[in-house]
Amino acid sequence: MIETEKRILSFLVTCRLFRPEDNFHSDHERERAFSATFTHTLYYLAQVNAALGHSKIGAMYCHTTLRRQLETEQYDPVDWAVNCATLSQYYITQGNYILARHCLGMYLFSFCKLLFTHTLVNKPILRKGLSKC
Repeated sequence: MIETEKRILSFLVTCRLFRPEDNFHSDHERERAFSATFTHTLYYLAQVNAALGHSKIGAMYCHTTLRRQLETEQYDPVDWAVNCATLSQYYITQGNYILARHCLGMYLFSFCKLLFTHTLVNKPILRKGLSKC
């Protein structure tokens, strides 16, 4: 057990969040960074579970990741929308049409938001994403 604890401590020391020299950051900045790291962890858990064939668990982690990204506003809108559409396809294959519809609704919401954001309307990636519709 002590070896495991040493490995965990070694890992945490290598993380940028837990270094003493980061004390100059405010509590808000530290909390935001920790939240982003937690969201990335959920993303990685989704990927690992999907790769291991645990689709249901992977989809749950993916859904939670997308929700956290939306809540914290830490996401790329185009990637986020595409991930919602992809997740909806999984839910359709599982017969969960309510969640599939919800994900597609969020996909459309994200693209509508992009269309009405004047700074993003002229970006080529937006046109590329819309051409797939």
